[in-house]
Amino acid sequence: AAGDRALTDAQLRALAIIQQAGEDVALVATNPLVATNPIIFVNAQWSMLSGLTKEQAVGHRATLLQGRGTGAQSTAAIRLALMQRRSCKALVLNYRAADSERPFWCMLSISPIVHGGELVLWVASLRDYSEHAAKLLQPPQLCRTTAFQQSRRPLRAGCTGTSLIPPAVLELDTASLFRSMIFVCCCCCGWYCS
Repeated sequence: AAGDRALTDAQLRALAIIQQAGEDVALVATNPLVATNPIIFVNAQWSMLSGLTKEQAVGHRATLLQGRGTGAQSTAAIRLALMQRRSCKALVLNYRAADSERPFWCMLSISPIVHGGELVLWVASLRDYSEHAAKLLQPPQLCRTTAFQQSRRPLRAGCTGTSLIPPAVLELDTASLFRSMIFVCCCCCGWYCS
């Protein structure tokens, strides 16, 4: 379901860390090694926010929540940030699957995950900002890619979803790869590791 291409070892390890991050924030991961950059993972919080199940989302483009009111300038800025492999933070008007007549303001924090200097995944956290945006007369749809957001942080086993909210370049280091590989092996095989 990851597209036309099987996931690499680095992608599987990064995905294992993201899956362990918990359910405190809506998370989605995509596969940049496939031309359409399809969704390969969503957590339960993402499903609650979007109104889509994991089965409905995986394999589709991350743009599936966009609709007629989604700003063309902000989506173009997001596309540019992705092409440049830069993290970004964006406020966009999105739509829930079950209620296309009532859009919601979504604060996206999009971060590349790199390993050995190569992009392996994109991860995004989504937060419903409708309550905040309702206080503004004309909420701006925006996308920012500041130098601060390009700071590098390690992606490690045991991170929380909240730690994935600030956009950054997330680096998968060898030690975390090894730890997550052991965790995945233990969980998949039913081994007990102390």
